[in-house]
Amino acid sequence: MFRFAKTLDSLLRDYREMTTKLEQLVLERNITADAIRCEELIESLEKRHEIVKRSEIICEIKGIVADDPDLLSISWLRDTLTTRLKAVENEVRRSAADDMRRGLVSLNASLVTSALRALSNLGVLEAELEVQLSSSAAEVDVKLVELSSALDSSVRLLPQCVNLIHSQLEQCALLGATQLTKFVEKLARIIRARVPLDAPFSLRFVQLMSRVLNSRPECSGPLIEALRPLKNAILSQSLGRLHQIVEQHDFATIQNSVFVDKLVAAIEEEMKRLEWDVELREEAQKNTQKCLDIVAKRLESEIKLDVENLLLGDRLRSDQHKNYRLLEIMNTLAAKWPSQAKSLLAVENESVAVIMEAIRQSIFSIIASMHREMDDSKGISPYMQ
Repeated sequence: MFRFAKTLDSLLRDYREMTTKLEQLVLERNITADAIRCEELIESLEKRHEIVKRSEIICEIKGIVADDPDLLSISWLRDTLTTRLKAVENEVRRSAADDMRRGLVSLNASLVTSALRALSNLGVLEAELEVQLSSSAAEVDVKLVELSSALDSSVRLLPQCVNLIHSQLEQCALLGATQLTKFVEKLARIIRARVPLDAPFSLRFVQLMSRVLNSRPECSGPLIEALRPLKNAILSQSLGRLHQIVEQHDFATIQNSVFVDKLVAAIEEEMKRLEWDVELREEAQKNTQKCLDIVAKRLESEIKLDVENLLLGDRLRSDQHKNYRLLEIMNTLAAKWPSQAKSLLAVENESVAVIMEAIRQSIFSIIASMHREMDDSKGISPYMQ
């Protein structure tokens, strides 16, 4: 029994040694197979010129090395898997990045797609995309700075700048929706920072940018918000010009028809300048109402309806003449824009009501005086004369 146990123990020990040797042989076989595969891939890498295929080969080699780090301990393979492979990888990365840029400039979708696949295989796609987006944004930034600092040349520079923005949007669209959104957000921040609210070219800039956004509605949100402060500034400046006309006019003069013509022409010009945009057109109509509200307040302060100016006599006082001229202004403007002239109509109706009531009272007083004088038989009333 003891001899059997000893024999069994010896056999078990032999089997364990054989298993260990077999495992070692399998490991060596796998390393050898991986080494041979890497060598074959390296040779294939040198023969292939397609950028996507080369990136796939590099990706496969790196995957083999990651699964079997012992390959780096092989002396005749170590330099190939480190220095040589890294150099080839950098070369492929540069070529792919160059192809991507060339494809974007020429709007060659297939070239861009191939370059993106190669960069993705190398694991550097996000980094290269960020470089590209930052470069495109910087280019637009430089153009906007040049535009804002060279106002005398804005007529020439503005179309160039907007065309560049449109071109960059078209290029980024080839990179996918996510990258397009990222670029649009960068562009929106640049516009807010670089385009002054009081720039003389702001209206034209917003107009040209609106055309660009109409061609790219899927990414227009951030840019619409970036243009909103410019639109608000344009509307404020428009209202300011109308307000200036109202405040500068001297209503004591008799040139009220000149004022009406000037104000009507100015309002129509402002509305015409903004009619191309639905939002601006609606706000321009509100500006017209605000302007007429200002006119109403100004005329209300100018008109004098005290007792002396309500008397009905053989001659009109100068203030009465002025009152009628002011009422004529109200009536003309209210007839031109009835929907926006509610405040004017209110002042006009109230003033006319006061004047008409005073006239009625005067007529009643005159008639009553006539009857009293005739009843007393004191002669002919002056009013009858």
